[in-house]
Amino acid sequence: MKQFKTIFLFEFGSYLKNKAFLIITAIILLAVIAVPCVPTVAGLIRKPESERETSDTRKAAVVSDILTPEILARYFSGTSFEFMSNADQAEEIMENGGYKFLLEADETDYTIYMNNVNIDSFAMLGNVEDMLRELRMKSLMKEYGLDEEAINDIYSIEITGRVRTSEGAADEEGYFQNYIYAYVLLFLLYMVMVLYGQQIVVSVVTEKSSKAMEILITSAKPLQLMFGKVFGVGLAGLLQFFSVLAAGAVSFSINGIFWADMYFADALDNVQEVAAASGMEEFVNILAAPVSPMLFVYLGIFFILGFFIYAFLFAAFASTASRIEEGNTVVAVPMLLIVVGFMGAIFGMMVPGAMFVKVLSYIPFTSSMVMFMRVCMGSAGALQAWISIVILAVSVVLCAYLGAKVYRTGVLMYGKPPKFAEIFKIFLKAKV
Repeated sequence: MKQFKTIFLFEFGSYLKNKAFLIITAIILLAVIAVPCVPTVAGLIRKPESERETSDTRKAAVVSDILTPEILARYFSGTSFEFMSNADQAEEIMENGGYKFLLEADETDYTIYMNNVNIDSFAMLGNVEDMLRELRMKSLMKEYGLDEEAINDIYSIEITGRVRTSEGAADEEGYFQNYIYAYVLLFLLYMVMVLYGQQIVVSVVTEKSSKAMEILITSAKPLQLMFGKVFGVGLAGLLQFFSVLAAGAVSFSINGIFWADMYFADALDNVQEVAAASGMEEFVNILAAPVSPMLFVYLGIFFILGFFIYAFLFAAFASTASRIEEGNTVVAVPMLLIVVGFMGAIFGMMVPGAMFVKVLSYIPFTSSMVMFMRVCMGSAGALQAWISIVILAVSVVLCAYLGAKVYRTGVLMYGKPPKFAEIFKIFLKAKV
């Protein structure tokens, strides 16, 4: 244990004292803190309300007998319409820069005149069609004898629905919310395994190429040496990762308070109303819904176990390389397994109940991503998740033991890196 502690503290401390590591961490921290501040700073220096009202509001002309200011305001927020009777005159004013666009419409037909076509033009077409469709439907309802109260009741109908599964616990907003979180967290898990796994490879190969490994291997058991290195490098990497993640989350949360006040409070009462006005109410509701604490419990467990099973594989395979250039070649197998797990989880998000997804969720090299995805998507219950966790935990211990066998022999091998078949023979013959 004393040897492990010494190696662990040395590896961990070397990263904390490494100027390049600290500078990169500081730059990333400043970036994730600064990016959410940009809208806040922009809001602080924006124009006074009286000036913004004239500069930010688009002016447009409308020629129509059926449209009203009320319905135009609902479909074109931020646009001030001027009703005109002569389309030619309005078009002439628009061409001279007086209006952003001209809308000419009757019950079933419309024309939009613009000086330039841009991405907003296509969104505008949908708004106009929806607006005219609403007016036409109301007109038909009146023709069929419905009064104004009945028409308003029809348009105020609210439909609620839910999604339930027989295996998992995701339902209603939770299903779509967890879909978003699963997608984001899978990418983070993939990045951590690849980036910090490579750090372990570099550390092992560097010591071996400098001949320092020959001294270390005679003064410490290979299992303690590998564990100390994996935990030391891993802790430094995870500390960097979670520091960046926490800084970004705090910055986003603090700046979110200012965003709501600067950009939403002036015109509307709360963020939900802004979302409703912009057509993003459902998306905001999804993100605002509370997240199950167990989701973060599963994330932490799969995150740590998944990281260490690959960390031991990276260390074992890297021990057989004599140069940094060879390191990327010998770790091709662990990298391939990570890609398989990641792609299986991404495809599984579309069909989480598929048989191949279920199989991958119990294979230890892919379960950290695939089973976590299934839990998020509600296609796996608590029992299935914990069975996968137990298999993964046992596999981590087994990989550590077998990895130490390769590590002991591999760190003393120089020259051409062995092939995968030769590494497999080391698993069977070497002693820890």
